[in-house]
This record gives sequence, structure tokens and C-alpha cells, in this order.
Amino acid sequence: MTGLGPSQLRRLSQKHLRSRPHQWLMCERLMQAQSLLVQGDQPLAEVAEACGFCDVYHFGREFKRSVGISPAAWRRSELSAAPGR
Repeated sequence: MTGLGPSQLRRLSQKHLRSRPHQWLMCERLMQAQSLLVQGDQPLAEVAEACGFCDVYHFGREFKRSVGISPAAWRRSELSAAPGR
């Protein structure tokens, strides 16, 4: 798609994004998920699908690995800390 080879893509990604392509993509997906989790009351499975995860279990595992707590627990803590809720 980019016309670059895999090693060149990794090298440029590391130089400009300071991460490997997969790490960058995972970070983007998780930031989108965090936004969706606090915007509405979508079920976790719908959030996972909207963010490109293959299933809710993979989403939960990656979210917990990155954030430190499960998506449901994170949502509860964010919603309880938000003013006016």
C-alpha cells in the first residue's frame, strides 16, 4: 500500500512515531476505545468491534495490559470521577 518494504516501514515508523507500526496502531485503537467508553453506554463488545479488535476478549486483554485495569473498571472510574454524572 505504501510502496515501502517491511523493514523500511519499521525503520521510518521508529524514527518518526517512536514506536513500531503495531504498537502505534494498538495505541490509536485504545485511545479511540477510551473515548467511546466515556461517551456513551455502548456494550464493551461494540466498542471492541468499533476499534478494530477481533473480539471483546482480545480488547479486554490489550486494554488491561496498556491501562492496568479492565475496560469496564476503567469506564466506571472515569464516569464516577466526571463532574455532573
